[in-house]
Amino acid sequence: MAMFWYLILGIIAYLVYYWYTSPARIFKKRHLLAKKPNIIFDLHGVVVERKFFGICKHILKHTYRLDILLLCLKPTFTRNVFNLLKKSRVPEELAIKLSKKHPKLEPFVEVTIAMMNEQKIINSTFEVIKKLKQKGFKLYLFSNIGEKTFAQLEKKFPLLFSYFDGIVVAENHDDWIQKPSPAAFAKFLSRFDLKADECIFIDNSLRNITTAFDEGMYPILFQSPDQLLHELVTLHIL
Repeated sequence: MAMFWYLILGIIAYLVYYWYTSPARIFKKRHLLAKKPNIIFDLHGVVVERKFFGICKHILKHTYRLDILLLCLKPTFTRNVFNLLKKSRVPEELAIKLSKKHPKLEPFVEVTIAMMNEQKIINSTFEVIKKLKQKGFKLYLFSNIGEKTFAQLEKKFPLLFSYFDGIVVAENHDDWIQKPSPAAFAKFLSRFDLKADECIFIDNSLRNITTAFDEGMYPILFQSPDQLLHELVTLHIL
């Protein structure tokens, strides 16, 4: 009999947890105060996506790959990698900090940047961006990409990035403040003197849009360009 009640209590606990953490509850529709809200895009997985064969190409042609493989077998190196991963998800930052601890990795910093920039434009998202721009919306890019990595990617896709009125990336001078940190959102809003409740934030990370909501933005969890278009039509943006 006791097992039965434990089972019932377990089911109730699960349902409470599911209700408390469900996106439907967290992202309750909020009124947009601005008639023409500012629209903020994440970059990776939303506007561009990885070219995996391109990444493999860099790995295979890299002359230092044996040295790096041997380095990976050292416990100190592995420990340093895991410690950095706890604090950051910016590949450029990881590569730079690891190269300072392990000088053999210094030539690999540029390779890491080149690998991260093996990207292609998600054309359907680009079409949404063009439509928004034609309607006169202010568009922004807010990404955890490193500043050097972005500088190279911008040269690769100049037309794409010309559609954005402002861009914020992870930067060395402020110790790589990044999403989902509230400080990163404060940095973004301050940079362009924007109000959170006049912004729509589009990202494919639940953690990032949770923070965006907490900071007062209207969040859209990106799943596909068609889903994004549907959301914007529902909001009478498009």
